[in-house]
Amino acid sequence: MRSSLLLILVLAPLRLAGQPPAPAAPPPVEERLGGSLDALRQRFSIRQSSISSLQKRGKAPEEIWEGVLQSSSLPAAVSIEATLPVEENRLAVPAGIAERIERAAALPFSVPWLKAYVEQHPGVEVIVRFETDRSLPPSWLRLFVDQMNLGNAEQKALGEAVAHAAAAVSFFQMKKDEDRWSRWIVFPDRRMILWDYHGDGVLDGRVPPCSLVPCRVGALATAEGRFP
Repeated sequence: MRSSLLLILVLAPLRLAGQPPAPAAPPPVEERLGGSLDALRQRFSIRQSSISSLQKRGKAPEEIWEGVLQSSSLPAAVSIEATLPVEENRLAVPAGIAERIERAAALPFSVPWLKAYVEQHPGVEVIVRFETDRSLPPSWLRLFVDQMNLGNAEQKALGEAVAHAAAAVSFFQMKKDEDRWSRWIVFPDRRMILWDYHGDGVLDGRVPPCSLVPCRVGALATAEGRFP
């Protein structure tokens, strides 16, 4: 019995040695992308960072970087969810991308009523979107325009206005929890569109009750953040 046990102990390392080596772990995202993240680091804290593959119909897979950013110049409740293309282990972005992201995130808080609302409601989370070179990416723009085209003349006009200014608007979601949220589009001139919302009390009575899920509004807010 003892000799058999010794034989197993001797042979086991030999079998392990004959196995192919385990694949090496991929390098950390920060190391892989190197200095191409420096422009973002100078203006933001990078809270999350990952690289994944994006498959588009009829095209070869593309690599994208997905990050969650925060800035000391914005309220603590604000985060920026950024999706940027990656080519040859570098962010493939236009010059001045950090400034573009910063402008997109700051625009909503140049609206006095929204800034006051977020400061007075510490449980509210604000998530600003940014993809490639703009806050409202083409897929979200198409969805918004299509929905507005199903509405009245004012909503159709809003769809056209957003399409015209798509590269300059800011798109964000305001959340209390998973069941209470609203989505907004902000023009450079600080006009704000409430796209849709879900959940009672998400805006503390600023909009009338709605039985749709989610409730599609597509309406301009007044300077006080209310709707007709």
